[in-house]
Amino acid sequence: FPVTIDLQLPLDYGLGDNVIPFFNNQRDFYVFDGTYARLLTSQAVQYKYSDSYIAWNLGPLLFYYTEGKPHNLTSFGGEYWVKDSMVLFQDTRYNSLNIVYKGKIQTLVTSSTEIPKPEILGENICVFRDNGDVFKVFYKDEIYELGVYNGFDYEFFVGTDLLAFNDPETRSFAIFQNGEFLDLEEMRAQKVKVGRGFIAYED
Repeated sequence: FPVTIDLQLPLDYGLGDNVIPFFNNQRDFYVFDGTYARLLTSQAVQYKYSDSYIAWNLGPLLFYYTEGKPHNLTSFGGEYWVKDSMVLFQDTRYNSLNIVYKGKIQTLVTSSTEIPKPEILGENICVFRDNGDVFKVFYKDEIYELGVYNGFDYEFFVGTDLLAFNDPETRSFAIFQNGEFLDLEEMRAQKVKVGRGFIAYED
């Protein structure tokens, strides 16, 4: 059955599987979660969204919404990223990269120089580099060590539940799946596409 979300045409909106963020005709920021439209703020904000999360900022003030509730993230926000299973954000107070997963906030890395960013993001996989130049993988609330950066960049390809990469040290093509690293080829892949639990590549 059709559901009326608002009686007037919105100024802007997004379409996620479980959330619909929108600015109404008066520029108020709302979210519709399938039940009713909830006012998040009457201020002019920027936002990003996925199928389940919405994050928005008013200057350095950063917030997110999921499962019917808004939450404060930080008053010192930098860049942020929104995926189906997680929200990542920078905290400029501590020069840190942080992740929200299943309602819990966890710091991935804190830097004494520039604020770290993720190397690559999938819907539920994050690759980042720590202060020792070690590449690490966040997946389902666990962190796995991938390899050390020695001046040669890994080439990453990410999907859902699956990460593939050309390893510059061994010159091989490998994957990360279900918490394990496996070599697929003894040489690097030329073309790679990673989807939801599957991979296609040209050797």
